[in-house]
Amino acid sequence: MEIDIALGQHPKSPGIVSRCVGITNFIIHCSFYISKIYPYYMFYKPNERCCRYARKTDIQLFCKKFLTGGKDIIYYSNKVVDLADYCGNPVPRGFKCGSKYQLLIENAFA
Repeated sequence: MEIDIALGQHPKSPGIVSRCVGITNFIIHCSFYISKIYPYYMFYKPNERCCRYARKTDIQLFCKKFLTGGKDIIYYSNKVVDLADYCGNPVPRGFKCGSKYQLLIENAFA
């Protein structure tokens, strides 16, 4: 049985705890900039607190847990990638963050 630690279940090691806390803080302090509810964040410069957590967060893990496999209903993957890049924690080139379906929808309305 595998337990999904992103949902607050018991983690396997202390390293996982710090990664999950980092992701939680990233969501709390940066949701305005990455959420589908709010306008595109580039109209609003991210504050330093958001950038501080964006730099500390494992963005690749965030993408895997919250933006792949049809889970991209709350956050825009392009906003997450742009924010991470803006704040100095870029996603490696070629890393998949989000779904192709989401990118098609975003490009259709751009």
